[in-house]
Amino acid sequence: MLEFKFTVPGLAYDYFANKGIEVLNAGVSSYSPSIYYNKIKFFIEQGLEFSHLVVFIDISDIEDEAVNYIAEEETLYVKSAYNGGKGVLQIKSKNKIKKFLKHNFIISYKLIKFIDDRFIDPIYGGNFSMDNIHELNNPNELIDNIVSKNFKRDKWTIDEDIRKEYNLGIQKSIQYITLLKDLLDKNNIKLTIVVYPWFTQIYHRDLNSIQVKIWKEFSEKNNNQFINLFPAFINEENKNLNIYEKILLDFIPYDVHWNQNGSKKIFENFIKNFKY
Repeated sequence: MLEFKFTVPGLAYDYFANKGIEVLNAGVSSYSPSIYYNKIKFFIEQGLEFSHLVVFIDISDIEDEAVNYIAEEETLYVKSAYNGGKGVLQIKSKNKIKKFLKHNFIISYKLIKFIDDRFIDPIYGGNFSMDNIHELNNPNELIDNIVSKNFKRDKWTIDEDIRKEYNLGIQKSIQYITLLKDLLDKNNIKLTIVVYPWFTQIYHRDLNSIQVKIWKEFSEKNNNQFINLFPAFINEENKNLNIYEKILLDFIPYDVHWNQNGSKKIFENFIKNFKY
């Protein structure tokens, strides 16, 4: 796990603090568009004021919206689709919300933009795990397995059959980001959407990804800022490195999370294009 100062939110906090701008990281692991919308809606209704919302839309959001989450209309609930939808993922009680804000949103963090840097847990499966990685003839076999169709969560961008299976997730994601954009417009708040690859997309050189296409078209239609970070990872740099070395340059070994170098690369390329 990285120290906060080396994460994308930590880098953003330091950068904007030097400009007299305060930043709040509201990213939580495994959030997705239906939760983004309900969470921001609640904060605005509670009187929280901010001028810019930055949403880092994750590739895993599509699977979450397709098979994992159920949003209840006219409530603040977003439930797990498992166990009959009994696993409530969003907080209902106003007192719990206030306590959550008090403990998680440090007073110096006045909200000017949200950065969602949530990721899923490492995806290990089959016969491979970090526990038995030493048994592999070549540890890179673990990367080969993760980027294969053995793991569906991030493969909808490169496999048409999986994309068809997750089409509901694509439609729901667009639906809730549209609701979010409308909500922000009514409150004169800017929206920036950011997309970035997992190492599966890097491995398969999915530069012109459907993930990019969806949110670029959405942003052009809705007149919000769009930042594509795929080229920062899928390019002709470091030609002396093989694909495994390139992945390990920016990711925690055999893990889908960025390491310190990857976080720095994300932030530097983000800030290069961000108009606030």
